Amino acid sequence: MSLNIHVYPSPLNNESRILRITKSISNNSVFKKILIVGVLIEGVSENECLDDRRQILRLPQKFGGNRTGLVVKIVKSIEWNWRLIFALSKKRPDCINCHSLSVLPACVMLKFFCRSKLVYDTHELETESATSHGIRKVLSKIIERSLIGFTDVVIVVSESISDWYRSTYRLASVPVIRNVPDCSRMFPQGRDDYLGKKFGINEEAFVFIYMGILAPGRGIDILLDAFSQTRTNSHIIFMGFGVLAGKVKEYEKKFSNIHFHSAVPPEDIARHLSGADVGISLIENVCLSYYYCLPNKLFEYISNGIPVVVSDFPDMKKIINENDCGWSMRVDVEEMKIYLGTLTRDDIEQKRKNAVGCRLKYDWSIEEKKLLGIYANLFPS
Repeated sequence: MSLNIHVYPSPLNNESRILRITKSISNNSVFKKILIVGVLIEGVSENECLDDRRQILRLPQKFGGNRTGLVVKIVKSIEWNWRLIFALSKKRPDCINCHSLSVLPACVMLKFFCRSKLVYDTHELETESATSHGIRKVLSKIIERSLIGFTDVVIVVSESISDWYRSTYRLASVPVIRNVPDCSRMFPQGRDDYLGKKFGINEEAFVFIYMGILAPGRGIDILLDAFSQTRTNSHIIFMGFGVLAGKVKEYEKKFSNIHFHSAVPPEDIARHLSGADVGISLIENVCLSYYYCLPNKLFEYISNGIPVVVSDFPDMKKIINENDCGWSMRVDVEEMKIYLGTLTRDDIEQKRKNAVGCRLKYDWSIEEKKLLGIYANLFPS
């Protein structure tokens, strides 16, 4: 097979799931060439070569400039989708991977123009996301229900989302490819005290780390309230970026146990995590997509032997309970304060041992085998 095209409407600066999937496809020579298509913005190149098989193509989005609003966003999306169709219709790919509902209409059109297979790899439950409401939600549901029958396979990130798709659209099979890391690149030997030294944290303190986007719905406000009120020797480090970074920095100035660290490159994550005692993956139940989520940072913590505090949601709770590698709780200030007040070093060490013991269960090599099986079924010899 000659060409596989992956489409995702973002600048593709660090889309770890797409990069990991295409790397596996490339390493196993499923296709001769892989083209990843995204949005061209200022500061990134239009064409980027990842390796001898994979290339990134970024298409411009010229309408609207920096203007916002629903109508502008819709017109911008339509314009970019037409650019996508025009750019790719002559390439005749064997397989198209659609990574977002917003580009599903264009990918369905390309499927028929090019007589390609179509994989719908949805990264979340988009019709039930935090930003999907009002007319946007109505349109999203209509588009997905109308077009999902034209896909050859639907791939999702958690069992609950798989169940939802099978039930809602009466699909026979919806395979799950989880956002797990490559464990061979994680878990450094020994503890790196970089974080402790940087923030002046004493050795007896419990060091918690939140890694990821600092945005509403991620438990940031709850964590700030709980840690600013606790009388225990517990420190929290927020490592990431987002609209709530400023608020975290304000709390950092007022409370000696709250710290901010900018996001780090993927290759540096293991080193920074090794200095933490507990990872945090608290998601608020603001939408069904969040309730059914299975964040990649949960697996990054476990892969580094770090026990995790997670929301009391089905898929995250299942991982924690099956392996006894952390704690699940209501996303609530008082619940977190009680947890901080009763936590012991022995608790952490036992959960840490369990996290180390189960880390290889959540290695990308396992997901890769499932992924390659999907392509083997799509393109039987």
